[in-house]
Amino acid sequence: RAHANQSNIMKSKLEQLLKKLSLSTTEATSLSCIFALVLVIIYIWMKVEQAKQRERNRRRGRRNSGQMQRASQNNASYNARDEIQRLSARQRYLQSQAWENQCICLCLEQLIDDNKSNGSHVIAFKNEEIVALLKELAHKHRLYIIQLLPSDVIAALDHDKPSQQSRYELDVINLFTEHGIVACGLPDYKILFCTTRKGKSSMVRQLMPTLYIDSDETVIKELHPHLTEVVQINPLLAAGGVDPSVFVSNSVLSYFK
Repeated sequence: RAHANQSNIMKSKLEQLLKKLSLSTTEATSLSCIFALVLVIIYIWMKVEQAKQRERNRRRGRRNSGQMQRASQNNASYNARDEIQRLSARQRYLQSQAWENQCICLCLEQLIDDNKSNGSHVIAFKNEEIVALLKELAHKHRLYIIQLLPSDVIAALDHDKPSQQSRYELDVINLFTEHGIVACGLPDYKILFCTTRKGKSSMVRQLMPTLYIDSDETVIKELHPHLTEVVQINPLLAAGGVDPSVFVSNSVLSYFK
């Protein structure tokens, strides 16, 4: 009987131990699941933070790149203006290789003499020096010629055929061709004509030339804030230009001397 009681006691203790082990195993499983869930959350959080940091780095890189580009443009603009003050137009546009291939826009009125005879326009270059200058500019740069057509030519235009060139326009193109300027690098599509000052300003704004020479105060007033070098042709040099930033010369030739 004593042996039986002892067996029962041992059995009871064994059952209690098994229950404890079973409880511990359940708790361990729960803890393992919680731990795994925490690891997953930490992993996802780290990935999100890495993505945010990459985006911040990209934005910082774009911002730095933009600042460097603006600084480079400002330096280039400053250097160009500094050279404009230090060097003459001849030194820059005709002698310096660093200044080649600039966009230059000249107004036709400053290059030719236009005499009206028997209702027709008789046009000719002012002199051979102008022809030589135009050839050199056409050879070294992207030269454009622009003109606001005379009022009588505008009045005679056929508005039903806007693409049809007037006799005057054809004569101008032939003048440049006959003197060999077209062959030097000024194709006829770079000889531009317009019928209004607004149209003239718009065409020049599209070209954005480095150098623009004109005598029309209205057009110069509108354009000079947007262009690097603007020259106003005015025989009265003492009168000055429309703005302190505008250069004044009594002729195209004299500006390039």
